[in-house]
This record gives sequence, structure tokens and C-alpha cells, in this order.
Amino acid sequence: METVEFSRILHSLDGQLDKVKKEAEQKQKREALEQHIKLVNHQISTLEARKAEFDKYGAKSPIDIEPILTRLRGEKLGLEKQLTAQEEEMVTGEWRLSEKDREEALAIAQEVVDSSVGHLPEVERWLWIEIWSTRYRMLVERAGNPAAATHPVIKRTFAKIAEVLNYWKGVDVGWYIDALDKTKNGMGYNWQVRLDQAKKTLAEHQENRRREKEAEDGVTRAVEGLDSAIAAYAQGKTDETFRALCHGIRSSAKYEHLRDEIAIMVYGWKDLLGEEFAFLWPDGKLEEQTPKEDGKKIENREFVRRILHRLRSKGCIGGSHAPAEKMWKGFPNHDQARAKECLEMLVKAGVIRSKNTQIGQRVSVEPGMVAKVDAFCQGKEMGVKEVDEWCKEEALA
Repeated sequence: METVEFSRILHSLDGQLDKVKKEAEQKQKREALEQHIKLVNHQISTLEARKAEFDKYGAKSPIDIEPILTRLRGEKLGLEKQLTAQEEEMVTGEWRLSEKDREEALAIAQEVVDSSVGHLPEVERWLWIEIWSTRYRMLVERAGNPAAATHPVIKRTFAKIAEVLNYWKGVDVGWYIDALDKTKNGMGYNWQVRLDQAKKTLAEHQENRRREKEAEDGVTRAVEGLDSAIAAYAQGKTDETFRALCHGIRSSAKYEHLRDEIAIMVYGWKDLLGEEFAFLWPDGKLEEQTPKEDGKKIENREFVRRILHRLRSKGCIGGSHAPAEKMWKGFPNHDQARAKECLEMLVKAGVIRSKNTQIGQRVSVEPGMVAKVDAFCQGKEMGVKEVDEWCKEEALA
């Protein structure tokens, strides 16, 4: 073989070998980044689950989890940027994503990363997912190329949305996002209109939640003020402390669902308070706390029904809450431990909201659960897995 031909063959082989080596190195780096991202994802999801448990019960974690989560999310974001940059280098062909669309894709992905939807009410959580998904769909269609959905930047955006969606799909049942369904197209699917409607609905829910929070804070202040007035009057019965007591009763009694509680708190001064506050005791006595039982074992479903009925009948929904202890004091002494277990189950299932305040643990029905609670009290299943399974268990003797 001629030397020139041999050199040409070697040169060709070396060129191909360099290309193979480079691709192998890129693949190895990509796989290492993907494995690192999976590890960080696992660490984040595990810590988020622990934090959610503490938050649900209104308890404080012994370790401040949020700064750790912030650090892990930042680490994950940096790794993902490295992975996306590496994948973009490998994009071949004439079609390229426009800079405007690239920025939009990255902005959507960043919003998903920065927005912690776990603490939001279920409806708001899925409205956010719908907004991100619809923007993603509009982005893909605007790119106008079948390869758009496979571009690394757009793939990353979809992955961020899918990560959140798939996690909460296992927790919140019955939600479906049209924008992520490729078969949903043509007439009747104006994504801009749908995006505008989702944003409007989200704003309405956020405003309602803000008002609910204000009302809840008002209730808490009223009860705390009454508690302080009672303590002051008990320590020194003067005209000034009596006026403060009356003011505290008036302020808190504006909230009808608090009146039974107030009646118990000030019952010792019932005669002294006179006709102005007689409405607290319409029957002339305190509400019966422990109903008489016929000796029959209370079934699990009945525990749930009584607790929910008590809250609903007093209007304890969202920001209007009642003392947690009243939920089990309505049962015979030997059943109160089971009633406490039932209440904890309802809180964990997201049917009842629990909040620790300066005046103790207070509970109310979650606004989004009212329809399910009413259906349950009418004899139907709750439609919440934890509750329905608990109701089927045998009540303890």
C-alpha cells in the first residue's frame, strides 16, 4: 500500500475516532449530570414531604427545612442549566429556536422551579399548572416546527411542568390539563383565551383567600382580646375591667360560630352580664357537651359524620374555626381517644384545616371540601381515599 493512501486511511480513522470519543465523553458527562439531578430531586422531594407533614399539623420542625430546600433547588437549577447547555450544543439541522421563544421557555421553567405549589389550595395549585402548560403549548405551536417539542430548552420546560403535574396527580384526583394533550387542537381550543380565563380564575381565588385570611385574623384577634379581658376581670373586678369584658364579648360575638364558645367562657358571669348578652344562652343553659349513648359501639363513619356536622352546623369553614377540643368532647369519655384519632385523620386527609394559635388548636372545614362533606353527611362516600378507607374499618371496642 502506498504511503499516501495509508496516511489518508489513518487520517480518516483518527477523525472518526475523535468524533466517537467526543460523543462518548459528552454522553458520560450527560449521564453523570442526570444522575446527580435525580439524587438532588430525591433529596428535595423527601424534605418537602417532611415539611408538608409538619405544616399540615401546624407544628414547627426542629430544623429549619426551607433554607436547605432553597440551597438544593439552586444546586438542581445549576445542574439543569449545564445539562441544557450541553444538549443545545448537540442540536443539529437548520432549524433553531428563536431567541424570543428560548427566553419564554426558560422563563416558564424558572417559574415552575421558583413556585412552590405544595402550600396552595388544590384549585389554585392546578390553575398554576394549567397556566404553565398552556403557555408551553402556545410556545410549541408558535415555533411552527415539528421538532420544536424535542428542542432541549423546550424539553426541559416540559419536564419541569411534568414533574410537578405527575407528583400532584397522585395526590389530587380528577384533574386534567387539556394543553398537554396533543389531540386537543383545532376549533374550540383557543389557548390564549384559555390562558386568560385561567389567570382570571386564579386571581379570583387568590383574592378570596386574602379576604378569608383577613377574616380569620379578625376572629383570632377577637377571641384573644376576649381571653385577655376575662383574665383581667377575674384578677380585678372594677368598672374599667367590666367594660373591657363587655367590649370583648361584643367584638367576638359578632362571629356567630364563636357564640357557643363565648357562652362557656363567660357563663360564670351570666347573671351579671344581664339581658344584653342573653342571646348567648337562648335556652337558658350551656350547650350539651356529651350526648347520652345507648351503649352501642360507635362506628367509624359516625365519628366522621358527627365531627363534620358539628363544624358545618356552626359555619366553621376556612377562616371561621372552632376549638379542636370541642370535636372530641361531644363524645362519651371512653370514645374521646377514637374521636381525636378521627380528627387527626381528617386533618391529614385535607378535609379539615388545623391551626395552632395562642388560644390553642383550632379547626375548620377546608372551603374546597364543603361539597364533599355535605354529600358525606347525606350518606354518600367522601371520595377521599383516606376518609373512605377509615370509615370501612371496624370501630375499636
